[in-house]
Amino acid sequence: MKANAERLWQMLMEMAKIGATDKGGNTRRAGLSTTALPIVMGSHLDTQPKGGRFDGIYGVLSGMEVLQRLTEEGIHTHHPLEVVVWTNEEGARFTPAMMGSAVFTGLLPKQKVYESTDKQGISVYSELVRTGQLGETPLARPFKAYYEAHIEQGPVLEQSQVAIGVVTGGQAILWLDVETKGKAAHAGTTPMHMRKDTMVGSAAMIVELEHNVRKRFPEGLVTFGEMQVANSS
Repeated sequence: MKANAERLWQMLMEMAKIGATDKGGNTRRAGLSTTALPIVMGSHLDTQPKGGRFDGIYGVLSGMEVLQRLTEEGIHTHHPLEVVVWTNEEGARFTPAMMGSAVFTGLLPKQKVYESTDKQGISVYSELVRTGQLGETPLARPFKAYYEAHIEQGPVLEQSQVAIGVVTGGQAILWLDVETKGKAAHAGTTPMHMRKDTMVGSAAMIVELEHNVRKRFPEGLVTFGEMQVANSS
């Protein structure tokens, strides 16, 4: 069974009488109070190549499901409800990650984000214009609460046979670009004892870091994501 995406979206808009989907990626359902701050739900739609089947998408869909169910049941909330889709949460194409939420909260200047480019030199600003998503909604608007449902992107809950986990803290991430230097030499003629191979040195560092994290920081994580080798022959 395959859903017609356009018809489904139109049904949601008409059924919930939301209609106020602005260019900032927010869908709003009015509350009984005209002064109460909104309760925000949502997540992101971009993902990593191996990020998980419903990475981010689940949070957006669950927010839409809440709006749909409340409307179907004729339930009116005191606070307005909003579903938000955060732009470029992953940073897979543009850097840095978490652009939308960082600009919204004032942690990143909007102009700096606009100027960010991908590997082809295409800017965030030009893509927002091209796709009709250049926001007009004022940023850093206050809200009452924020909820985000998300898949578990690890095996802990599943192995523990726990259906739902509640987040109690955020993960601190540190990115490092490490350069190792060696000595270029002919791969077919240079004796082993005369070589200074950067790949061998890098591999030794990787193994040692992996060992240290496992031994000294049982709850810590370390990942080695990319290697580039110059003069690899």
